[in-house]
Amino acid sequence: MLLISVGYTRLCVSGNKLIDENKKEIVLKGLMAPDPQKIFREGNFSKDYYDGIFSFGGNVIRVSVHPDMYVNDEYYMWRYIDQIVRWAGECGQYVIIDWHYIGNPVTGEGKEMPDIQKNHMDLTKQFWAQTASYFKDAPNVIFEIYNEPAFIGSESWEGIAKEITNVIRESGANQLIIIGSPDYSFNLSWIKKSSISDPNVAYSAHVFPNKTLWKKKISEIQDEVPLIVTEWGYIDSDISARQSYLKGSRESFGEPFVNYLADNKIGWVACWYDDGWEPPIFSDENYTLTEWGKFLKEYAFKR
Repeated sequence: MLLISVGYTRLCVSGNKLIDENKKEIVLKGLMAPDPQKIFREGNFSKDYYDGIFSFGGNVIRVSVHPDMYVNDEYYMWRYIDQIVRWAGECGQYVIIDWHYIGNPVTGEGKEMPDIQKNHMDLTKQFWAQTASYFKDAPNVIFEIYNEPAFIGSESWEGIAKEITNVIRESGANQLIIIGSPDYSFNLSWIKKSSISDPNVAYSAHVFPNKTLWKKKISEIQDEVPLIVTEWGYIDSDISARQSYLKGSRESFGEPFVNYLADNKIGWVACWYDDGWEPPIFSDENYTLTEWGKFLKEYAFKR
């Protein structure tokens, strides 16, 4: 196993905040890139590409690992994630490794569940056993156990989250773990009653313009636990949206949302550092910023 050189210290939970090993409070801000295998296939997988992400001014990158891409490459961990963690460490950046499932991990229900010949829960535990063991000595790595649980009740999801968390801890990894919620990581009501006892766990929310009750949902738990919005964004009128729930604007959604997060010291990761996956930060392969991308670079990262 190769040693990984990193720049930051491990994050820990303190009340509803995140702190580093020097007791300094850390608010994560960053961008999300497509699956690194997609980036590789397009000929863009390089340090320069990821330096572009880091240059936006944040301190974290969220790496989305799609299960179908992971199972089709036995060298995925070493070919992609290891490199990204190294590059991020050289730039003093944290890395959220996001296991990018969308749906029910037990029944397989969900139109976006991958068509793979493996039991989804078994694969999830296999992935985290390998990943956590490999990166247990990399303090800038954060584990987000399951992107968007859906078609599942809170009680069932809580049991699954415990099971996955235990797999990570049994590997010897003690870094921060991020746990999502049912209803595509928007039903946060179960968190206040959660019996998950791991001392180094934060929770995620995913918020887009169609989620008009975002302030109510977030305010109910933000003083109780560390919360990180690991996906958010919108598509302005300059880009045609294939997914209508993403339609929004700086005035109606962007500024109110990012200002609320900044005022309450809630971390976030914005979608997507890409010109195709929605909402895209770029309008073309020449990295021309969309209105959404301009808002992030000129406003959100400066709040």
